[in-house]
Amino acid sequence: MEKWYLDCVAENGDAFIGYVARLRMRKVVLHYSSILLRDRRTGVHSETSLRQCQFPRIDQEKISMSSRGLSVTGEWITLSSSVERAWDIEGAGTMQWKCLQPLSRASVQIGKRSPLEGLGYVEQLTLTIPPWKLPCNELRWGHVLLESDAIVWIDWKGTTQESMVLKNGVEVPGCTIGDDEIRGDGSTLNLRLREKTVLRNGQLVSTALSMIPGISSLFPSGILNTHECKWLSQGQLVRPSLPSATGWAIHEVVRFR
Repeated sequence: MEKWYLDCVAENGDAFIGYVARLRMRKVVLHYSSILLRDRRTGVHSETSLRQCQFPRIDQEKISMSSRGLSVTGEWITLSSSVERAWDIEGAGTMQWKCLQPLSRASVQIGKRSPLEGLGYVEQLTLTIPPWKLPCNELRWGHVLLESDAIVWIDWKGTTQESMVLKNGVEVPGCTIGDDEIRGDGSTLNLRLREKTVLRNGQLVSTALSMIPGISSLFPSGILNTHECKWLSQGQLVRPSLPSATGWAIHEVVRFR
């Protein structure tokens, strides 16, 4: 599986999230692209396409996305260095995570709407094993869009444990990751997540994967019953001897069953 995730949040809290993915299962190839829009006036809306779609293109400091099926084009210009990690999954395969743009300046055009402009984020995930074989029971993931810092976190619990907080590409040790706060030892990091707006909440079979025909015959029940809650929050980074930095955060908790 290869999956791209891209987002952009305007200063007023309007937000765009885009997914482009391809899953190979023996002779079956499944294409998937989806967008989620949060508009302060009209709420949260999503669209999905199963048409073949090109993956985003990388051109030096710029990443471009285009989906004719979803009437979306976008550009992300990097403001920070990329970060990547790779994990061996119990000898069965690998998971490679590339945070290509922990922080970027983004502009997204959706249909005939006015362009959505703000700070953004781009990552790419590649798995050589089926997603439902990951040794994970619960996952917390997120990032905050600050003019001053790029902060990303991953925390999974299962047969193996992995917890990581990156600030400007450097791992911050000893952090505790929760739904409302990311805190490091002493004063190394204190990120508060407040005024949470739910972007998506429910089992994947009824939310992100609901448009796939015959889905119950393609995936095991464990992955279909996976529960996801994704938020847009106000992030406040408390900095000793400096004013707090504020920005929008997108984060989620995923529970596998």
